[in-house]
Amino acid sequence: MDINKLEAGEELDVLIATKVMGWTLTEPHWIHGELMHGMVEVQTWEGSLEGTIFQTKTSWHPSVDIAAAWRALEKSGTDGVAIIEDDEGNWTVVWDGIQSLREKTSDPISTSFFIEGAIWCKTVPLAICKNVLKKAIEVENMLGSGGEDDT
Repeated sequence: MDINKLEAGEELDVLIATKVMGWTLTEPHWIHGELMHGMVEVQTWEGSLEGTIFQTKTSWHPSVDIAAAWRALEKSGTDGVAIIEDDEGNWTVVWDGIQSLREKTSDPISTSFFIEGAIWCKTVPLAICKNVLKKAIEVENMLGSGGEDDT
């Protein structure tokens, strides 16, 4: 998978839900429709409960929704985070540290790839999603729980 080539949409949204948020998709089940009229079949993201509302596969769109993208960024860690716009209106996200990873491992880790390898996008939600996905895959690979490098 080439993260740079991913477009905003379902494929990227599912990757953010599973790799960044740590959610799993439930089997389809029936819930009340809009305004409690009728029933609709949905799949929800297990682990996404906020108050009394679960995110459904059709309601979770962080690649185009800034609130959902921000939630993924918060899950990824906001210590030392900067959202940067270049002169051409492209956006990226960089971290000056990865403290949460350092707490999990004693290996010294260079953070330069987060800055040097930053992915630039036309929208802030897409930039957040691609960069937090890249970070999640890099962290997974560093901790040895991932397969090949997917970036």
